[in-house]
Amino acid sequence: MALAPLSLILANYILPVNRALYLILFTQIGINQIKGISMKKCLFALSISLLSTSALADDQLGLSIGTPAVANIVYKGEVADVPIQVAAGYWGDAYSGIEIGYRFIERGGAFSSAQVLAGYSRLEDSNDFVDEWTYVGASATFSWGGFFIEPGISVGSGDYSSPQLLFQAGYLWTF
Repeated sequence: MALAPLSLILANYILPVNRALYLILFTQIGINQIKGISMKKCLFALSISLLSTSALADDQLGLSIGTPAVANIVYKGEVADVPIQVAAGYWGDAYSGIEIGYRFIERGGAFSSAQVLAGYSRLEDSNDFVDEWTYVGASATFSWGGFFIEPGISVGSGDYSSPQLLFQAGYLWTF
């Protein structure tokens, strides 16, 4: 299908978008065309590549409850001048997930940012029934001091119907 070459032309020649934004927005298209590579592996590789460069000032690190893994460690900051956020949690086979986002709006006040997201969530109940959700979406962050809430919406594939609501609430420390 011609979507991937078209997206490369748009990203490289027509729209001067950041490399990280391109990867997040077109992850789903690429996954559908690359056989044998799962969305989980691509999200993991993307998170490693984004976090492997040095971070700039005003980084935030904290804890949240909600999407993607019920209880998460959250990082918000800039990596190679790219405003990103990563939320991840792994609690054995019962709950795990990762969510990577690109913040395209940042400002002071209660409404602090808006972001596009890509993520994976896995939940297993006591009867070994597994629910998985691979998604892309958008969310908005509202913050007061270090406390924040982040509602959003996602579409994707897995054991849930599209669209699905996303939600995080927690506390971030600035360093």
